[in-house]
Amino acid sequence: MLELNNENERKAQYLSEIFQKVTKGLSKHEDLILSYSGEDSLFLRFNHGKARQVTSLNQGIANLTFTENSRTLNYKIQVTGVEEIDR
Repeated sequence: MLELNNENERKAQYLSEIFQKVTKGLSKHEDLILSYSGEDSLFLRFNHGKARQVTSLNQGIANLTFTENSRTLNYKIQVTGVEEIDR
């Protein structure tokens, strides 16, 4: 369970860093809402009492909502947690 908590803390820190970078360029009349949803699952398919297929799913979506003067822009991106890929 400790490993799971460390991974969650790493993801929270990573998202905080993204938020800091994005908000740096906002003017005083702009607002930004950043939300994140993710899944980390392991699926097993059994046939005749044996594990036949093991599949893992690890995905995350960041939703950014920019607002300025009653105008709104929504933007969704997949987040891998690897900075070189997510740039």
